[in-house]
Amino acid sequence: ADAGSAAADLEAFVRLHVGRWEGRGGSGVLSPEVTAFVRAVGPELVSAGRLRIWSFDLDGEVVATGLLLHAGEEVGYWLGGFDTEHGKLELSKLVMLEVIRDGHRLGTRKVDLGEGDFAYKRRFTEDEEELVRVLVVLPSRRGVQAAAGVAPALARTWVATHLSPEHKGRARDLLARAKAVRP
Repeated sequence: ADAGSAAADLEAFVRLHVGRWEGRGGSGVLSPEVTAFVRAVGPELVSAGRLRIWSFDLDGEVVATGLLLHAGEEVGYWLGGFDTEHGKLELSKLVMLEVIRDGHRLGTRKVDLGEGDFAYKRRFTEDEEELVRVLVVLPSRRGVQAAAGVAPALARTWVATHLSPEHKGRARDLLARAKAVRP
């Protein structure tokens, strides 16, 4: 993306990312507030070279996209999305490849492929840095509120890393039914 295409590319990213997670309980990252923030600052960050957007077009329509942040000698993959209708093309892997090529062109020291231990990332590298999270909950009302705020994301991460594909599907079905029952 460049300054002229940033707004449209960001809209395609939102559409594809939200669409990809819609039937799976929703995106754990792209909340309405984060979406508004990305739309507000994204074009400026693209112009400054801090936000890079890679999109693949098919017949004039964006069908896969990835957003990365560029700072100093590092590029970090943040989020992406793809049209599930073209899932067999594995477009997200092609986006990841372009991210790596772009990092090389920029002369970066490191390209971070993002959180998660996924086999497709191992196609690009054997190097790995461990991501460690620690949650400290202070014994107070605000501490409990803070813990409750991050609990859904922690639960999603645990499910993603510990359950089999079959059990993940069952969990998604249960979440979808629970959302449908809520008033």
